[in-house]
Amino acid sequence: ELAAELLDRSYHSVQHTMTKFAPDGGDPEGNMYWNYGSRYNVFFIAALQSALGSDFTLVKTPGFSKTGFFNIQTIDPLRLRFNFSDSDEDPSPAPQMLWLAREFNEPVFAEHERRISKDEPTIFHLVWSLGAPVRAHPGHPELHAWFQATHVATFRSQWDDTKALYVGFKGGDNKANHSHLDLGSFVLDLNGVRWALDLGGESYDLPGYFKTKGPRWTYFRTRNEGHNTLTLDDENQSTSAEAPITKFSATRSNTFAVAELTAAYASKVRSAKRGVRVLPGKRVLIQDELELRAPAAVRWQFLTHAQIELNGSSAILSQAGERLKATVLSPNGARFTSAPAAAPAPQLQNIDVNTLRVELKQGPGPVQITVLLEPATKAAAPRVKLKKLASW
Repeated sequence: ELAAELLDRSYHSVQHTMTKFAPDGGDPEGNMYWNYGSRYNVFFIAALQSALGSDFTLVKTPGFSKTGFFNIQTIDPLRLRFNFSDSDEDPSPAPQMLWLAREFNEPVFAEHERRISKDEPTIFHLVWSLGAPVRAHPGHPELHAWFQATHVATFRSQWDDTKALYVGFKGGDNKANHSHLDLGSFVLDLNGVRWALDLGGESYDLPGYFKTKGPRWTYFRTRNEGHNTLTLDDENQSTSAEAPITKFSATRSNTFAVAELTAAYASKVRSAKRGVRVLPGKRVLIQDELELRAPAAVRWQFLTHAQIELNGSSAILSQAGERLKATVLSPNGARFTSAPAAAPAPQLQNIDVNTLRVELKQGPGPVQITVLLEPATKAAAPRVKLKKLASW
């Protein structure tokens, strides 16, 4: 009787947590906590199946059959996570991908996990490999993905190429568990290097780290100043803001996403949008359009391990023998600056991390900041014709 009551309560409780997978398998807590949560989710369902002969329709929860794609798309060609929220960069084994592959007949889940975990398999890799589908010619998901409820988009130029372009871009929800104030942030990989990085979570031992009404938003890594997004008047984004991705295109000739950021800066702006566009030649355009209520100090920022060489409206970033060029295309006269991404002790120290910045005094009225990121080559690249986000 006690076991029956425990199982009944567990069955009804787990349904609440599984609602986050709808409609397409995304997880607002990021890849690391997707791994943690979905693993125990699968332990529970697999135990029901083996012990009682039924999962009582839990596997039919909307989005659950697709959630393996979230794991795949938020791991880049370098086998690093798009580590928003409190996630770290290095992916850990996810044996539940093999169970999901078997349950939903998705060989790509199993193939991806075997590549990721080949050097550190667990006992569950062995158990759940039995019966997992295998294809003679491994395939891949789509190059680009949009997880609608999580407000995350990812883009890549190719699979199975460590030098491929990869962009992870998020709107997000600052109220989500483990969230940072990072609406509009992105990561960028190219030619085997992560150029635009997310610092990940802070030490959970810091005072009040999980008190969202208190100290959490005073720490560098949780504030928007510690992410690749905008900061206005050195103030935080609204801690209750949500930023949906309102436009997404993944065609060969038109690849982009646009996030609605107005709620993040509502006290400062009438409207705010950010678009990320992938152009031919592994080039990426970051475009922000703001309508300021009053004059404000606007800072565009990009955190990187690269060495930065400034040259007015352009900058050359150098790392691991590779080079990336950044150019401010608008507004006219805007220039890059840089500064260390420093945080006071006892916060984690951001060793060898620099911030590339565009700092403006603007408003009231419209402001457009457009930055082009591209491989630094001697060959002349095609000129980028600027268009308003509404015309993307």
